[in-house]
Amino acid sequence: MKRYLRKAALALIIVSFLLCTFVIIADVGIHNTPSETTDSAGRTMGFNDHLSAEHYRIILSHFRFDKLLAPSYAYSGLLLIMHGLGAWLIIRVDGPGLARIRWFFAMQGLLFPIGWLGFLLLPQTVSAIMNRTLDREGMTDIPFIAATAHPIWIATAIIIFAASWSVSAKSTRPNER
Repeated sequence: MKRYLRKAALALIIVSFLLCTFVIIADVGIHNTPSETTDSAGRTMGFNDHLSAEHYRIILSHFRFDKLLAPSYAYSGLLLIMHGLGAWLIIRVDGPGLARIRWFFAMQGLLFPIGWLGFLLLPQTVSAIMNRTLDREGMTDIPFIAATAHPIWIATAIIIFAASWSVSAKSTRPNER
């Protein structure tokens, strides 16, 4: 794989890892934040209450690393491990191993199938955050990690798969004169 493609793929993986980690931290935080919690303006985080910027800070402050060790977060751990494995493949595998890279990234959509549905929900979630209309239920009543982090990783994997495919196709094409 060409150096610039390798660097671009690693950059995509790092951005995806950071976004997915942030989503997982927010999910752990919201589940550890009591619904009667209020921000400094007295706004609660209860049923159908819109989350303020301060609520997001409160959610992040309720993140506890030990909660990630719960069985309910094992699949999230797998998601982060796949980022690391993908980065390792990009760094270490070269030449004839390009097919391995291609298959690894192609399989991510099968490994995280609910993420495909997340492509429908992610724009609404981002819009709700930007418009300050996201509420607690928008994070707790859906599989929040699968609806937000999984599509980010799947999109990253698709881009890397497509790039590796095009590199492979160009290298196997006979020279045209």
